[in-house]
Amino acid sequence: MAYRFKLDELSDKGFRRIAREQFQRAATELGRTEMAAANVHETRKAVKRLKSLLRLMRPAISKKTFRTRYERISKIGATLAPLRDRHVMFETIGKLETRFGPEGIRVLQPLRPLLAGSTNVTPERSDPHAARRVIAKTIVEAQKFEKIAFKSKGIEALSAGVEETYRAGRRNFARAYKHPSDDAFHDLRKTVQWHWRQMTLLSRAWPEYCEVRVAACRQLAELLGDDHDLAVLEAAVRKLKSHLSENAGPIENLIILRKDELRKAALPYAERLFAERPKDFVRRISAYWISSKKKRQLDRDARGNGATPNASHATQVADSGAKFETDPRGEITQQAPVASPRLIR
Repeated sequence: MAYRFKLDELSDKGFRRIAREQFQRAATELGRTEMAAANVHETRKAVKRLKSLLRLMRPAISKKTFRTRYERISKIGATLAPLRDRHVMFETIGKLETRFGPEGIRVLQPLRPLLAGSTNVTPERSDPHAARRVIAKTIVEAQKFEKIAFKSKGIEALSAGVEETYRAGRRNFARAYKHPSDDAFHDLRKTVQWHWRQMTLLSRAWPEYCEVRVAACRQLAELLGDDHDLAVLEAAVRKLKSHLSENAGPIENLIILRKDELRKAALPYAERLFAERPKDFVRRISAYWISSKKKRQLDRDARGNGATPNASHATQVADSGAKFETDPRGEITQQAPVASPRLIR
């Protein structure tokens, strides 16, 4: 099933279905015989989808439940994060070399062997025993998610979560550009990712509109992700400063220059995404959802009368339940079914 709510699906029922699918996806990736960086990355994406889903439903559940479940899910993600550190840092060096050419390659050359030999960087392939421990935690959390109680349901519950995340995005956007820091831009990136995934969850409200918005979020998140990767690399360079001697300064200068470029490139995307006041934005999304439900009923009535419903291709794709995601270029890509173990019986 797709990572999105169905129009006729109550929010609590949809929450459990979507959460179950993401937990199963995470367990499948963790259960590989030899889990490489790509498997860790896919597992972490499932964890991020779960966190975005939980944030969407935050106003509809108790504060204690949200805090406990969110912290446990975050710990699973944090356990996996170091497993890709070296892979990501070498990718980041490669991007810097591409951006700055021969001069960048010369400046960065002493850094590679130091990172490769650093005891602070974990291997690209995970310990199978550690993976099994994470699977056990994932199964426990899957069972806990099934028992979450909801105070409210329907589009009202969903729209409150959208507003909370959108408001946080606007706030973090203003703070990042008014008082720039690595932490501020990382916070902005996180809220952009939450918003992107929540728009995916509600994409049946208006598939064409939501897919454009998701694509813009992904482009912004990619820029901010590269910025965050540079911040991580910069921290590693500081730790290795005594070994880099006179090379440390030029390397840090390249990183700072590239971060400045990325932040300038990200600005227009953030301005467009967070242009509206939160209440106006959420009122519009709620109206789209309600209108889409009405249109679906009209289409059903038309089919019942033997007429051909006037539905766009994008709406038909969304209503079919097919899995698709929007890549950074805004193209819709079909997703192959993922075989997953049943965590909840």
